[in-house]
Amino acid sequence: MKLKDIHPLDQIFSHQDCDEAKTMRHFNASAITRAIVQGKINPYPAKDLNLYPELVQGIRDNHGIEPDHLERIDNKLHHPILIAVFGPLEDPASQNLVIDGSHRVVRRWDKGMRTVDAFMLTPDQWEPYLIEDYDEDQLLSLPELLEYMARKPSPSL
Repeated sequence: MKLKDIHPLDQIFSHQDCDEAKTMRHFNASAITRAIVQGKINPYPAKDLNLYPELVQGIRDNHGIEPDHLERIDNKLHHPILIAVFGPLEDPASQNLVIDGSHRVVRRWDKGMRTVDAFMLTPDQWEPYLIEDYDEDQLLSLPELLEYMARKPSPSL
């Protein structure tokens, strides 16, 4: 996916790997969600995934959790999170990454909920929604963004 293909209101979540290369990945979570709703990709639905303290603390420490945002998402706690799987779904050694829903995971934990529903996406499902040419220097200023939004039609779900 190219930067020019992104709708201005799309949610982009960036993750840096913990490997030596510190690889950055920029996921267009909105485009993934649209593709699921439109039936373009068929992720594995995982019901009642167990949450555990180390996972939640890792998300708190590494996913840019904003305390103010936690207070505003109670009406979305039932929404499934998106998880990128790095390897075959059936391989328990495959690494997983929460690409959308980190705040929901933390808020659910804080409210005493110990499970979450998720859509598990294999590399062939999430890789097309990585932004290949993402460069923070190319991001639009607010006036440019408003002008762009006025010209480009909104995507339909």
